[in-house]
Amino acid sequence: MSRLARIESLTPDTEDIRRYPTVSARDCRSRRTGIDDDGHLAHGDYSRLLLQQVQTVGIVAISLALIVLIYLAAEPINRLLGKGGLNVISRVMGLILSSIAVTNGIVAIKLNLGLG
Repeated sequence: MSRLARIESLTPDTEDIRRYPTVSARDCRSRRTGIDDDGHLAHGDYSRLLLQQVQTVGIVAISLALIVLIYLAAEPINRLLGKGGLNVISRVMGLILSSIAVTNGIVAIKLNLGLG
């Protein structure tokens, strides 16, 4: 399947957008999904929705707690590493970040040229 055909298959029909403004491209890749035979928006099974929301809130709370602990530990870590250690870590992080940027750039160029 060509790249253009893949993009067009993800685009909802204008009729769907007028009738169902909240229909996303993912919901109506084709007429087979998202809209049933009567023209109504097909709904999924939401029986696990509350559990998923609770899990999401828990994960966010744990992440926030870890961030607070890291911020509280920043000053002792700063004193432990000293100016030279922080300089080394800063340079290594910059190297890692630049390698990620170059990799993403190469992938984007390959995708735009259809090479991979």
